[in-house]
Amino acid sequence: MKQFVFVAMILIFSIPLHAQHLEKIWATDSTLKVPESVLLDEKNQKIFVSNIDGKGPWDKDGKGSIALLTLNGKILNAQWVTGLHAPKGMALYRDFLMVADVDSVVIIDVFKGKIIKKVYVEGAQGLNDITTDKLGNIFVSDTKSKKIFYIGLYKGDVKIYLEGLNAPNGLYFTDHTLHFVDAGSFYKLGKGKEKILIADGMTADTDGIEQIDD
Repeated sequence: MKQFVFVAMILIFSIPLHAQHLEKIWATDSTLKVPESVLLDEKNQKIFVSNIDGKGPWDKDGKGSIALLTLNGKILNAQWVTGLHAPKGMALYRDFLMVADVDSVVIIDVFKGKIIKKVYVEGAQGLNDITTDKLGNIFVSDTKSKKIFYIGLYKGDVKIYLEGLNAPNGLYFTDHTLHFVDAGSFYKLGKGKEKILIADGMTADTDGIEQIDD
């Protein structure tokens, strides 16, 4: 059985309900500059960290970067990929790392550690989280413009996928279905793009979604 778990829900509810205690296994040193998102590359046994740096979380200042870590937290390269602005959510598709970066999606070759493409998203104000379907097509949330955008990986078409939201953030695509967090509520989309509520009552800044084995 598969189930969805919010990071925020784990922190708030796991201890009182199951009498468990969180234990820190490791921590990096303090050289990372405003780390925002972490992504495990299970295939290549590495960890990616997006670093905003700069003065503000949405500034287009060219100071953002992606760091590369080992599975035990050792920083292999704090500036593995540079030239981003304020990178946030990341997703992997095959050997490509997709990064949400203010008003663009940056596509990185994970073996070369180089940016191979930047896709500008017209109308975007604050791209936040990102996910892909099985074909590599991209879904990216825009918290500031209250929309979710779609980018065709091979055709390169960019369009609004869903709008009229409150503050969309975390995304996850699985079982042919897009799941997302919007201002403290967790939804999935039906076949007609209708919002189906899964859970609510969380804080408005509830962030990422991840799927785990029960």
